[in-house]
Amino acid sequence: MTEATFKEELTDILLAHRNRWMTIRELADAVNLRGRYSKKDQSALTPYEVHIRARHYPMIFERGGTSLRLSNPSLR
Repeated sequence: MTEATFKEELTDILLAHRNRWMTIRELADAVNLRGRYSKKDQSALTPYEVHIRARHYPMIFERGGTSLRLSNPSLR
């Protein structure tokens, strides 16, 4: 299976769901289920980690409370 970066994995998941708002928990669960992205220690990605890390990419992810979507899906 191909490894993906955090940004790539969230982007792929959001595009697969037609860029609808997804909760942080839904995204963490989807990342863990797909198994393409893994942390260095191989532990499961938590919703808190998705929340914190997505804040580093405001040009990619639009945040709304406890949900995310792509800021501009056409720029993928």
